[in-house]
Amino acid sequence: MNLFLKHKIKFIIFIVIIASLVFAYFSYNEFYKNKAIAGLSFANYNLSGREQQEIENLINKEIEKYNNEGVTFYYQDKKTTFTPTISSFEPDLAYPIISFNTKKTAENAINFAKDKSFLRNIVKRFNTLINGKEINLIYNLEEVKIKELLKSKYQELEYPAQDAKLIIEINKDEDEKENNIYIEKEKIGKVINYEKAISALKNGLSLAQDISIQLKDQTDYPQIYKEDVENKINEVNELLKLSPISLYHENREWLASKEDFAKWLNLKKENNKKIIIDINKDKIKEFLAKEIAPNIDKEPVKADFVIDNGKVQEFQLAEKGLNLEIDKTTEIIKENIKDKSSKIDLVVSSINYDTSDNLNLGIKEIIGTGHSNYAGSPANRRHNIRVGAESLNGLLIKPGQEFSLVQSLGDIDAENNYLPELVIKGNETVPEYGGGLCQIGTTVFRTALDAGLEITERRNHSYRVSYYEPAGTDATIYDPKPDFRFLNDTPNHIMIQYRIEGSDLYFDFWGTDDGRQASTTYPVIYNIKSPPPTKYVETEDLEPGKVKCTESAHNGADAYFDYTVVYPEGNDNQKENKERRFYSRYMPWQEVCLIGKEEEKTATSTEEVITDENNEENTEPESESSE
Repeated sequence: MNLFLKHKIKFIIFIVIIASLVFAYFSYNEFYKNKAIAGLSFANYNLSGREQQEIENLINKEIEKYNNEGVTFYYQDKKTTFTPTISSFEPDLAYPIISFNTKKTAENAINFAKDKSFLRNIVKRFNTLINGKEINLIYNLEEVKIKELLKSKYQELEYPAQDAKLIIEINKDEDEKENNIYIEKEKIGKVINYEKAISALKNGLSLAQDISIQLKDQTDYPQIYKEDVENKINEVNELLKLSPISLYHENREWLASKEDFAKWLNLKKENNKKIIIDINKDKIKEFLAKEIAPNIDKEPVKADFVIDNGKVQEFQLAEKGLNLEIDKTTEIIKENIKDKSSKIDLVVSSINYDTSDNLNLGIKEIIGTGHSNYAGSPANRRHNIRVGAESLNGLLIKPGQEFSLVQSLGDIDAENNYLPELVIKGNETVPEYGGGLCQIGTTVFRTALDAGLEITERRNHSYRVSYYEPAGTDATIYDPKPDFRFLNDTPNHIMIQYRIEGSDLYFDFWGTDDGRQASTTYPVIYNIKSPPPTKYVETEDLEPGKVKCTESAHNGADAYFDYTVVYPEGNDNQKENKERRFYSRYMPWQEVCLIGKEEEKTATSTEEVITDENNEENTEPESESSE
């Protein structure tokens, strides 16, 4: 065989091999086009060759384990078990602390090693085939809330370190030249490493494992030691000579006595590790709020208006208010004391409602109305709805301004006339504020839709609530998140007004009609799922055998509706018509009942259960059908 023929045969073999590899690659691609590639797994499931819906079903089975069995933390003889959602006797206060994204997890499995890079795909697929690849569960964790929850259960077993402390005993005897100042010795402490526990929780969730975490404690060392600050006593005595501190506004004067001033002083370790005598801003703020602000602050009177035949006719003049700016005043006090000055002007601002040319704000007519019904609500909930609605009444939203409902409502507490409802945390019932305010969120959402405004943030409730039917048209809020937000994309101001007629809540947005036409379709409800059986949790808060249950069980479901805004031709800003689909996913919600623990059932360890729920990202259905 001559040399040419040998090379020709080798070339043909090479071509055949290449063609075979290309054929195998494209055949592989075609076979796994909408399936997970060989070697992929999730939890204990082999995903090879499975399609997305089948993978989602497997993922949901694993998530159900968290709903039913929860996540357990141990420390000493105390055990705490919680599952993804806090339950409440008031549906607005039920909120998720862990939410799972089933669709995204399944998509990651389907799309793995299917990007645009040919060589990278080959390497990934080969490695996956030989070594296997675990697909991680996609989830969202409310770390701050989980840490707060754990601390509320275990902080009684901790004793944090205490820094060396400055003690000042003011001598009131004028014959005494020196005050009694000394340093209290530091103390070493022991605390639980919550960050390590949350890291273990994240790892377990990613792998969809059964999670049982032993909490670890660690020594907590002080930052300031007595031996390092005993030389500060003379410096404190020099500062005290500035007292009393004189605080002025216009022709009025208030004095912070030596005793008051002494409370403002403490030890602080700076970033450069230098220890200084610090002016405690929190103590100054406390003094200003208690002793001075009540003598200065004055609520403004809002501008009012008269409505005749559905039109704004005239405004009544507002009266300005006064406000002691505590934060700014505190900073000025601190700087003055550093400069050895004891005479300080308070920072007081005027609060004015802009009443000039009010009719030119563009508040002429109703541009959107939203409605919801809260019949059957208990007294506290009805009360909170009215208080929340009143707090928004008359609020002005500037053109281009993004409205935040959480920010606009302000602090939700007893000081602002709200009443509490009970939330189940472990086997305890804890009062929390905010019940009924999702009625506000839902109604404002519907008003913004009717006005054709751009919705920038909205999340549905964890489960279907009768007050917010039809499903899919609700909006939940919880300080600080989730929030409900929209953009005033009209050329004029918007003013919020509310009406309560029996058990019907209405919000009206006043502004100027710019010709836009907004419409929504009736929600499509599908994927209906039955709730789990009632869960009973033993508690010592109730008499033995007595039962107290949260809101009744609800079917899970998905829902969506379409939102369309059509702008008039030749509108000033040349806005394009908008179409958007709002999705909602409601988890099957089991009734949770507290039952008074019988004495004979007392256990040697403490077990706590926090109620469950799986809150996934909204997903588009494969098939659509109405309920």
